[in-house]
Amino acid sequence: MWSTYLLTSRQLRQGRSVTWVMAHVTPVATAVTLPFSLLVFPGTITEVTWRAALFIVLLAMITGTVAHGLMVYAQRSVPVGVISMVQVSQPALAVTWSVLFLGSSVVGIQVVGMALVLGGLAAITYFTRRSG
Repeated sequence: MWSTYLLTSRQLRQGRSVTWVMAHVTPVATAVTLPFSLLVFPGTITEVTWRAALFIVLLAMITGTVAHGLMVYAQRSVPVGVISMVQVSQPALAVTWSVLFLGSSVVGIQVVGMALVLGGLAAITYFTRRSG
């Protein structure tokens, strides 16, 4: 699914601005995910507090719009394969930041998984780099 998004947004980006792409992708994403979430979690929308709603809107704006907009912007100069590989490392980075800033704990198997992902990325980077 993720690779489909990357390739589709790259095709949309051809000859169009990031603003145009994001203005068309964001409403489609909302139209797809909102009904799904209302069906899967019926009645929970009334349990959302105003404070939680503020954080939901902030997260939607920051990660949903700004972060994806930067990714669409980067597609002009960074190969999609590189973007995809960097995205794979995000869970490991999220765990690292949660330990550093939130005091979360990590169990051994999580460390093993993160090491495998980051080691795999390092190996792919090392063995596929271009000489020149």
